[in-house]
Amino acid sequence: MVLTMIGDITQFLALMVFFVGCFYCALNALFRDVPGVFVGEKWLNPSVLLVNAIWGPQVLWTTENEDTGRTLFLSAIFGLNDSSAIDTMGAIIVALTVFCIPIMLLNLLIAIMASTYAELSADVDAEYKRSFASCVLVARQLVSLPMPFSLPQDMARTAGKVATFVRSRKAQIEGPLERSSDPDAKLKEQLAIGQIVSNWEAQCSIEKFKGMVTIEQVERMRTQGDGLQDRIQVLYSALLNLTERQDKMENNLSQAIRGV
Repeated sequence: MVLTMIGDITQFLALMVFFVGCFYCALNALFRDVPGVFVGEKWLNPSVLLVNAIWGPQVLWTTENEDTGRTLFLSAIFGLNDSSAIDTMGAIIVALTVFCIPIMLLNLLIAIMASTYAELSADVDAEYKRSFASCVLVARQLVSLPMPFSLPQDMARTAGKVATFVRSRKAQIEGPLERSSDPDAKLKEQLAIGQIVSNWEAQCSIEKFKGMVTIEQVERMRTQGDGLQDRIQVLYSALLNLTERQDKMENNLSQAIRGV
């Protein structure tokens, strides 16, 4: 559950970085080579008070030098000078920034977390069983006593591993001599290799069982089990029909024998 929620948070952070980058590029392009002045604490009109009450004074900026030209697209449409056009567009971008980043994205994060929690809560029993089975498989290889009482058992396990390593090295050294004197050495070697491969496959299977089981794997096993149960039911029905037909054939045969 925690890993799934961390993945959702990672996706949300990537989306937030994208939005922040877009608004930064927009403000950078709008106020490029235009000095700005902070007017959040100055009374200009009632809209300043409204903005302070809703968002705060930190979003109130304006151009320092008034440009009376009309070279911008917004100036040509609404008949404003360039300074007023830049201030108007800056206010629109700031309003969109305040709406998208703190409000819309935060609500999106809450919705994603709630949806993920609801999906995982529906399979909480399977999640508990999976975690318990994984803990049991891992605990089987741990010592049963705490430190320092587990030192004898740890030393015995270490000695067993060292003895196994020494035997394997000795077999590698003495192997060519035995093969030269034993005519069946090649067959024995193939059998030994096959046994080693089987042990390795069994160990790999055990390691897979110890791994974390996902909800998708549990659902897949459940679906396969349901399909197998349906097939068994169909096979059982076919066997019943075959038994009924066999009984009818025996009855017909017995009646025919009596008639003769």
